[in-house]
Amino acid sequence: MTRVPQLNLVYQIGHRGLSDDPDKLQQCGVELQRIADRNLPFVAGCSAWLACKTIPHGHNQKTHDLSIGEGVGAWLIPAVAVGVRN
Repeated sequence: MTRVPQLNLVYQIGHRGLSDDPDKLQQCGVELQRIADRNLPFVAGCSAWLACKTIPHGHNQKTHDLSIGEGVGAWLIPAVAVGVRN
């Protein structure tokens, strides 16, 4: 995925609340993938991924549709790690 389509995807997803649009990932055409040893979905086509554990905070989650997380894992594609760009 190139930068412009990925930017548009982030914009579309970011302007839809999950509580208002629970199917937003499917409607925006988000492709998901798995990373070994993690039972989590990750967005395909990224150059890096971050896994987070949600820190419960009812007010933020209900009032602002906002979750706070603690980073528990990070992955980077090898081409980015060595500075190679397409």
